[in-house]
Amino acid sequence: MDITKIVMALLLGSGVISNARSCDPDPDPEPTECSAGEIRACPGNSNVGACKAGQQTCTSSGTWGACQGQVTPVAELCDGLDNDCDGTVDEGLTRVCYSGQAGTAGVGLCKAGVSTCSNGSFGACVGEVKPVAELCDNLDNDCDGTKDEGLVQTCYDGPPNTAGVGICQAGQKSCSNGSWSGCANQVLPGTEICNGLDDDCDGLPDEDLVQSCYDGPPNTAGVGICQAGTSTCAGGSWGLCAGQVLPGTEVCDTLDQNCDGLPDDGFGTGVACLEADSPCGAGVIECTGVADPVTDCSTDFGGSAFSGQELVCGDSIVATKKL
Repeated sequence: MDITKIVMALLLGSGVISNARSCDPDPDPEPTECSAGEIRACPGNSNVGACKAGQQTCTSSGTWGACQGQVTPVAELCDGLDNDCDGTVDEGLTRVCYSGQAGTAGVGLCKAGVSTCSNGSFGACVGEVKPVAELCDNLDNDCDGTKDEGLVQTCYDGPPNTAGVGICQAGQKSCSNGSWSGCANQVLPGTEICNGLDDDCDGLPDEDLVQSCYDGPPNTAGVGICQAGTSTCAGGSWGLCAGQVLPGTEVCDTLDQNCDGLPDDGFGTGVACLEADSPCGAGVIECTGVADPVTDCSTDFGGSAFSGQELVCGDSIVATKKL
């Protein structure tokens, strides 16, 4: 029997309490959890990471009150703290990231990356692909939903340093399906012609342009004394025909001045004639080379009657021609 029961017995015996049960509804109460005012750490919690155990105070009824000041585990945050109280800070924290223009992620080549938390901050965005200038590769590099759009490039297939000189000019080529087209509208160096322009794009118009020329009748150039000349280009036009020899009046001088292929035609040269004082007595009509007479019957050495070494009269050698 405990002290409470002894006290109750004494009171009953003295008549102070006639019926103990009328004052003690539970003569044998259940034990209490704690003593009023007692303080303890809240069970189940620990001071790991950001967590705090907190405290409980025993109430007057002998039961533990609510836990005060405790911090329980929460989902880990990127703040340099151990929010989930597992002994590790910022572990396993990643997030999708993208620093390109809004609306371009997932379009063309563009895609988001991943950023990982370390020491309370998210790091660089790893693996992201942002828009870049469009390339001729059949890909959507600028992530606008269209491939190879608007790609035009200056082009020139001529020799170095000739584009923009004379008539030469660059052209343009455009990209389609990852390939460049041919160079359109370019002007390349050509053969220089007499037009006042720099056709070969060397900085000099009409340079060194000389051509054969002839103003005489057809088929007479190169016949007799006739010959072609040359004409030089200047300022886009051909000059006079210099040095040409045109057909003229036939002169009895063994030449073909009228360029018909017959020297001294019309003068009767080459026709046999009689020369009384000739050793042989006969000759041919030849030009004298003077105005009067124009022709003469020649049997002299060197005349057209004598083409061999010897001057033969009948059966005798009269003289020997000296060549």
